Amino acid sequence: MPAKNITYHTETYVANPVVTLAVMTTQPYKSGLDITAQIYSNFFSNNPLRKMTRTEVANLLDVCRQTIYDWQTQVIDPAPHEHAVIISGEFYSKNNKRPRKRLRGLSVHQVFIFWLISQIMLVVTTYDAAIPLLGRMLEMFPKEDFDVQLSKYLKRHRHY
Repeated sequence: MPAKNITYHTETYVANPVVTLAVMTTQPYKSGLDITAQIYSNFFSNNPLRKMTRTEVANLLDVCRQTIYDWQTQVIDPAPHEHAVIISGEFYSKNNKRPRKRLRGLSVHQVFIFWLISQIMLVVTTYDAAIPLLGRMLEMFPKEDFDVQLSKYLKRHRHY
């Protein structure tokens, strides 16, 4: 399936330099922990809710709801590729969801994955180019690490 070109609204934003740096390097290095902490901090500054609808995620990321759907069908769910296991595992399996089933409320971790895609799409222009970058980003930001960061965030901000 050919990759779709990105719609105009995602091309007009300036990429977060910290995320862009992490996307470009995709390798933890000397100060890698500082970068990952900064990326989590940037995401949590959006005050994501516990469970969110696609419309709420679209509003959070300032994109249209169709873009969220496109990201799921073109980046997360496409035909098998070398990053399919990690992407599908992080988005579905680790969140106790099944691929191609109706999702009722997106977990904070799934919202984080959509947020990563939004940041990656600022750097690349096709969904095919975003897939390997997302795969490498999810290797750097596994759900287990995300859960630790989320619990720290919730303790600091007393969200329940």
